[in-house]
Amino acid sequence: MTPQEKEAIQILERGAWLYRLVSSEGWDDLMDVMEAQVVAAEFRLINLPAGVRTQVLRDVQSYAKAWRSIFEQTQLRVNSLIEAAQDEAEITKPQDTPQYSNF
Repeated sequence: MTPQEKEAIQILERGAWLYRLVSSEGWDDLMDVMEAQVVAAEFRLINLPAGVRTQVLRDVQSYAKAWRSIFEQTQLRVNSLIEAAQDEAEITKPQDTPQYSNF
């Protein structure tokens, strides 16, 4: 098996696994937990008392931005891996067989 074929198989396997994950009830629960962290961090930032030290403000802002970034990047990365696997499946599927999909 060539390195390209091994890589294609790995992309397909990862995409299929991630597709099953995002299709499960657990994915929604995970996203809810992550989003709750984002909301809590932003709430903390919004509700800082007036006159708070600049460094505290920066720290809380960085924390809120980090959670927002983690939440958004997780979704983007997982979706892009699933799309890559779907694209790979289109490229590698035999043209003379019935069309089946793991997605």
